[in-house]
Amino acid sequence: MREPRDGSVPRPLVEFFAVVSAAEVVSESEDLEATVVHSYASERPLLEPASIAPFAFPRGLRATSTSKPEESSFETVLTGVNGTKLYAAFLAIPREVQVEVQDDDEEEFEVDGNGVFSPPTTTTTGQGGSRSRRGRSLPLPLTAPRKTTTVWTEVALCVVSAYPLMTQHRAFLAQLVRASRSDDLLSRRPSLESVVASYCRETPVPGRGVSRVLVTLADVATWSSRPAPNEFPFCDVANLDALFRSSSDGKKPLSVETIVAVWSMLLAEESVALVSESLAKTGRVVLAFMALLFPLEWRGALVPCCPRRYLKDLLEAPVPFLVGGLEPDYLEGLAAAPEKRP
Repeated sequence: MREPRDGSVPRPLVEFFAVVSAAEVVSESEDLEATVVHSYASERPLLEPASIAPFAFPRGLRATSTSKPEESSFETVLTGVNGTKLYAAFLAIPREVQVEVQDDDEEEFEVDGNGVFSPPTTTTTGQGGSRSRRGRSLPLPLTAPRKTTTVWTEVALCVVSAYPLMTQHRAFLAQLVRASRSDDLLSRRPSLESVVASYCRETPVPGRGVSRVLVTLADVATWSSRPAPNEFPFCDVANLDALFRSSSDGKKPLSVETIVAVWSMLLAEESVALVSESLAKTGRVVLAFMALLFPLEWRGALVPCCPRRYLKDLLEAPVPFLVGGLEPDYLEGLAAAPEKRP
């Protein structure tokens, strides 16, 4: 993972911080539009904060009442047209939303041609025979009976930087969530903005191979440093663990044969797509392969966690790419419909 070359204008530690979620949730939905609801940017960020929204939820943003989503984190890389790379760390947490739905237990109303709400006609049978009865009509405006229910969606916190200091950024996001547990994150912008501003504006960037920086977030202290230009590029320990060690759920890592095969394909500038159920593991494996290319540097398209909406176009690109984030059922869909294969 390479950083801005020496001689270029030094970048601040953080390009911008963003909170991404659905702007409005009115009902259960499988496809909500993610948008940046809050952001804090440096003076001239290399990327507009609004551009990060599709990457915050690569597999889609949904609202459901059946299950509460689990907290999750992952990292990805954004590559500009000139080869400049930005490193993004995400932390997604559950968000509870109250929405109004139609109350099926209440009496339904009908609307006649004159725009009048009327209860439906009922028929009763007695000794005098059958007769119809209609309730009292009410003019508009009158809303149909509704009730409030709870649905769950997600809100993602994001730090985008020109430097691959993922451990430090993950610690900051975790402490920020910890500080906001007493209330809804989106409603505490005034109290949390000072914490975000302090981290984005006052945290120094460590020198390459000459210094370390101690970053204290609440009661958690994190050392950050950068390797010298002629040293092995920075690679998070978690990235190497994802590549060579079994995960906590017992799943085995990639075999040595697979690692060598992928490494050889990258050296030959061939296209590689990685499939995994875990976005976090996929992103870390991709970043580990980038470090293993040292002293060479990957110049093709690099998207460790590709959003679902961009996947087909990217896989059809005529340039070398390294893409992660493909779901297992994506390959099953291609096997069932070969004509859709990129």
